Amino acid sequence: MWLRNQPHLLKSMEYKKVIDLAAWSLFILLLLFTGSIINTSMLSADTPISKDFVAFWAAAKLSIINQPENAYNIHKMQQVIGAAVSNEASYTWMYPPTFQALFYPLGLTSYRNAFMLFMSITAATFMISLSYFCRPEHRMVALSAPTLFIGIIFGQNSLITASLGMLSIALMKRRPRLSGVAMGLLSIKPHLFICLPLFALVEKNWRVFLWALITSISLIIYSLLLLGPSPWYSFFENAQKASIWLQDGTLKIDSMTSIAANLLLFGQPLKLAMAAHLASFILLLAIVWLIFKNTKNTNLRGASVIVLIINLSPYMFIYELAWLSVALVFMLNSPGWNRWENTIIGVCWLFPLADFIFNSALEKSFSLTFAISYTLTLIILSRAKKDSIYILSNQGSRNL
Repeated sequence: MWLRNQPHLLKSMEYKKVIDLAAWSLFILLLLFTGSIINTSMLSADTPISKDFVAFWAAAKLSIINQPENAYNIHKMQQVIGAAVSNEASYTWMYPPTFQALFYPLGLTSYRNAFMLFMSITAATFMISLSYFCRPEHRMVALSAPTLFIGIIFGQNSLITASLGMLSIALMKRRPRLSGVAMGLLSIKPHLFICLPLFALVEKNWRVFLWALITSISLIIYSLLLLGPSPWYSFFENAQKASIWLQDGTLKIDSMTSIAANLLLFGQPLKLAMAAHLASFILLLAIVWLIFKNTKNTNLRGASVIVLIINLSPYMFIYELAWLSVALVFMLNSPGWNRWENTIIGVCWLFPLADFIFNSALEKSFSLTFAISYTLTLIILSRAKKDSIYILSNQGSRNL
């Protein structure tokens, strides 16, 4: 009874102060935790700083010495990595040569300098994008996104790709040229790129689509001029081996978030895992289609597309959940969620942190990314239907 007599929680200034305090506390705790991990890595010769980044640097180094195709050779990569850090882990290079060409300058400096430069730029871009495009009252919450720190700990590119995804959608109507360029740059990771030009077509924003196409083609030409055609042959060879490497453990499935990876982790056959992943994605696509049918709200549509993107590939890793933060910012940009919906959004905001902790603590970690994805899309669908009913009722009252 007491709760019913209170004003809406999000409209309560006291509640907002509590949320801001919690966000600041989380930000400071995660900053200290991330800093301690990086500091420990920098003092140790046995552990590379944010271990995934070493693969980016090694690929750039091979490009500098005119051996870009050797990035796709596990043994050649290990030789370059071993010369920089004492590390026995092997790294499978699955990125297209456009990625190598774009991050070519990383090979011009030492591993540690390259890491500090890369992560400073990508983290700053992610923080600026989240804070700039979210509503002012949610800015501190946006900056405390756990995915920011997970990206830094892994030493991954997820912060820059999520920023590009946000720019692609947020600027689609206001700055179509810039939106298209950001979208085209995402072609360095095709599984994150493919849905966005289709979104531009559905929105009938031909300029965005055209600039995305021009940018992606320009990147391919740039990579051919800089690196030559040989790395492209190696890239397509590796792409054909992906399912085999997923099954034999060459690709580390314990850090993946897809249904396929979960099933493989618990000993299920590859064909069953891939069929389940496809069925799950089709069902999610159907929900997103219903969202598009019921609303023209770019924030809601954009959030649903981003959730779809992080469920597209069976090889999606935990650090790509940086995109989940972007989806939640778009959702918060559409005010009007009820108390329980806001609670669920808050749980989803913290989910990547819980997923990361469980993934680190357990040998076999079952990711709930698919469950979170369905929850968010169903909430968005419910909101889209409410908006649709509200618009229809307003039109009816005007006709009267």
